[in-house]
Amino acid sequence: MKYLKQSSKRHRTLTYQRAWPAELKDAARAAGKGSLFTIPTGVSVDANEVRQAVAKQIGDAEFSKAVALLRAVEKQAGYGLVTNVSINRGAKRRSGKLYNKEAASRATKVPTLYQLLSHWFQLHPEAAGKAKETRQRHWDEWISYIPQDYACIRSTIDVIHSAFDAMQDAMLTRGCAPSTVARCRNSVSGVLTWASAEYRIGWHLELKRLPKHSPTTKMPLTPEQQTRLLATCEADGDGTAAMLALMLQGGLMPSEIQRLDKDAVAESLATDVPHVVIGAAADTQTKTAARRRVVPVVIGLPLIQQSLGQAISDLQGTADPSARINKRLRSRKENVGVKTTGHALRHTFRANAVACGANHMHVAAIAGWSGSGINPVMLRYGSEGLSQSALLHALAAASREIHWHLLREVAGEGETVV
Repeated sequence: MKYLKQSSKRHRTLTYQRAWPAELKDAARAAGKGSLFTIPTGVSVDANEVRQAVAKQIGDAEFSKAVALLRAVEKQAGYGLVTNVSINRGAKRRSGKLYNKEAASRATKVPTLYQLLSHWFQLHPEAAGKAKETRQRHWDEWISYIPQDYACIRSTIDVIHSAFDAMQDAMLTRGCAPSTVARCRNSVSGVLTWASAEYRIGWHLELKRLPKHSPTTKMPLTPEQQTRLLATCEADGDGTAAMLALMLQGGLMPSEIQRLDKDAVAESLATDVPHVVIGAAADTQTKTAARRRVVPVVIGLPLIQQSLGQAISDLQGTADPSARINKRLRSRKENVGVKTTGHALRHTFRANAVACGANHMHVAAIAGWSGSGINPVMLRYGSEGLSQSALLHALAAASREIHWHLLREVAGEGETVV
């Protein structure tokens, strides 16, 4: 089989060997590649023709990539350019051509487009779980519009732009929202921008403008729907139900509950004013300083005390905690009376606060909007720093005012809510 050789009589497997194109021989030597392109195949010398044909096909593909990179050396490292300027140290002439061995070797280490994401993942080990899967999915979408591999050189920018244009048109055609297309583009362009700086390629991305889009508003739940949701949570009585009850009265997100320390939560829920601290000492990943806050627990306390700790444990290592909440809400659509999402509960909290005219500083301190006026030092000490605070009692009173309609249902129409 052509290009498949037995390197010596001692070797029991075949090696793919192929001469470099004549115009690239000096560049290959400069890059330390030797006079032949050689890769092991792992195929026995006695293998049948089918296995040898597969090995040759793989070798041909690798050879094409290596040739593409060497051609990049000619353009990027100065190889093959005859100039009147003085020759830098380390540059020599061979066969009438000027090359720089160090620059040539460095240029051949630049990955191709097909290899680029793997290099990015190797140098960004923090990208894991759902974030890694999402970036891989976006990259696969984009790279599918590049039918063959290319060296990462400046002129490849035209191929990159063509792929972005094709991907954008295809996604919009199949009904993706412009915001979805933007997220996909940003995920890919982040890798390309990193590569351009890492390997000094000089890419300048120019992406087409996306059409304007008005996202669907996540409507808050009505008081009746909130009452039905709380009753459903009480009936379910598990960790997910406890999460929903807490989210309803504090505008929390599932990812924030996931990062809580269950021991600290158990301690703060057992105080005279039961509460949960978001952004305490154990939580170093809160989105912003404005999201650090205190959530008094005034409804569903027995459920939350009993089951929230288990929910926090179950969420450890979960890639998408929001999926659990949204799945539960979909399955309870008939009970609640509306199809909704976990994020809509944050809008619901805001609507409740506006309806009763609650103090905006108290609202911000509970839900994490700017203007709360909370001393961050108190939050970093968690329940220990807040347990004796007058602020905590004020926030609990504000929360009872915001959720008066739910407390009335729990206490009964004829009883007084304190």
